[in-house]
Amino acid sequence: MEVKHFVANKYKVILVDCDNELVDILKNVFGITFDFITCSNTADSISSLSIYKDEIALIISNHKSPIVDGIQILQYAKQYAPNSIRILLTDAIDNSIIIDCINICEVYRYIVKPIDYKDFIKSVILALNNRRYNLNGQNVVQNLKELLFSTVAAICEALEVKDSYTIGHSTRVTLYSLLIGRTLGLTSIDLQKLHLAGLLHDIGKIAIPEYILNKPGRLTDLEFDIVKLHPAKGADIIRNLKQLGEVIDWVESHHERYDGRGYPNKLQGKNIPYGASILAVADSYDAMTSDRAYRKGMSHAAAIEEINRCMNSQFDPDVAKAFLSIDKNIEQIMLDKDSISKYTVQNLLQDSKGLMQKLCISEV
Repeated sequence: MEVKHFVANKYKVILVDCDNELVDILKNVFGITFDFITCSNTADSISSLSIYKDEIALIISNHKSPIVDGIQILQYAKQYAPNSIRILLTDAIDNSIIIDCINICEVYRYIVKPIDYKDFIKSVILALNNRRYNLNGQNVVQNLKELLFSTVAAICEALEVKDSYTIGHSTRVTLYSLLIGRTLGLTSIDLQKLHLAGLLHDIGKIAIPEYILNKPGRLTDLEFDIVKLHPAKGADIIRNLKQLGEVIDWVESHHERYDGRGYPNKLQGKNIPYGASILAVADSYDAMTSDRAYRKGMSHAAAIEEINRCMNSQFDPDVAKAFLSIDKNIEQIMLDKDSISKYTVQNLLQDSKGLMQKLCISEV
């Protein structure tokens, strides 16, 4: 794989990791175009950051770095090289690490080992190209958008590693939500918010034990009570991403019910944020039509009947009616699950135009 279009002889790539395979792969890909610096200890990495500063295009750090952990190293990188692309490597999903990645060092990626090197390299090349474009054009607005989208992708990918059911689920919920939102006449800005909310709606499941998420049978009442914590936990995880604004409330409220019997806050009727009401219908439909270990998914027709039955009780009637008015579009996405599931979070963020056109959805 070649790296193209970069300015040579100036920018540095720093790797703080003792993984020889990773070192060799990165040197083979980036070594010709960038000065490649390998740091085996914290002192060397901090020294390199203080010396090279904004000459550093990319820094990749293992979370388990000696003396100072990877979060702190990337925090130094944010200070000394604010325009650098920061990636954290870790051996396991950890809720507290993800929160630190968002709030402390604004990582571009949170990657759980073992690494899929092909996807990893493609992602890094895309990030470097975006970085070059933004720096050359001084496109501050675009840079902030890329940072937000990359953070969203990082935490969503971490969730997909933990909960296999979410692979494809968040993508489909996003698409269903956008179709509903367009039908309701939402503005382009609101559709963009809905886009992010759909991808993030289940992010709180990172904080739910894996044995519950992946249990092959029905949950006990206690286990279900634990699962019901995920909307509030999701809002807590992304609360400090101020750019998200209303999206945070939509994530927290996507399991509220129109009749007030939902969770976590028992909101009722139009007190439920409209974005959350849209997510609630989209999420419920996908849950009903998806196979789980303990049951077969419903047919499209059966799920449509259930949404119609629960209008005014579980679902906002305006949202449910909008959903029912486009059931053929919804059914097409449901029938096309295999190809839709191939769209990773990153693809949906970066290549939304192609997918939206395929599904007859205007670009958002």
